Amino acid sequence: MAGPLNSARRRRCERLRTPPAGYSARKRPPITGRALTRSYERLLPLMADGGSVVNVSGNAAAATSGLEPGYAAYASMKGGLTVLTRYMAKEFSPRGIRVNAVSPGATRTRLADDAFTRFPEVVPALAAKTAFGRVGEPDDVGSLIATLVGEESRWITAQDVEVSGGYQP
Repeated sequence: MAGPLNSARRRRCERLRTPPAGYSARKRPPITGRALTRSYERLLPLMADGGSVVNVSGNAAAATSGLEPGYAAYASMKGGLTVLTRYMAKEFSPRGIRVNAVSPGATRTRLADDAFTRFPEVVPALAAKTAFGRVGEPDDVGSLIATLVGEESRWITAQDVEVSGGYQP
C-alpha cells in the first residue's frame, strides 16, 4: 500500500513545487475545507489500516509564537490545519489510523525561496529566541515525523507537537 500513496504524494508535491505560469503569491486561491476534504477522501482508500498521517502545521498558529504583522493568513491556515488534524484523528480512528501534526518553528528549508540563505541577517535574531540558540534544521523536524509514524507512537493521535527548539518571542 505504501507505493501508491508515496507515488501520489510525490506527484502532488511536484505540482506544488512548480508554480503555474503567471503565478503570484498574492493572487493564489485560498485553500478551502472542501478541497482538503477531497484530498483526504482520495488518499484514505490508499492507506493501510493502522497507518499514520503527520500534517505539517506551524508554530505561527501557537500562542507561544507571538503575533507578527503580515502573518495573519498564514497563521490562520496553520491553525486550521491543526484543528483538521484533531478531526481527522477522530474520523480515521475506526481504521486504526493515527493523525498528528508537527509545528516547526524557524527551520532552515527552501521555504520562501531559501529565505535564510538570501537573507542571512535574519538568522541570528531568530536563533536568539530559541533555547538552543540556533534555528532548526530539516532533520530536527524529520526525526519527530519518523517517530510519529513509527510503532513506538501507536498511542499518540490527535496531537500537535511543536518543534521549535524552545522558541520564545
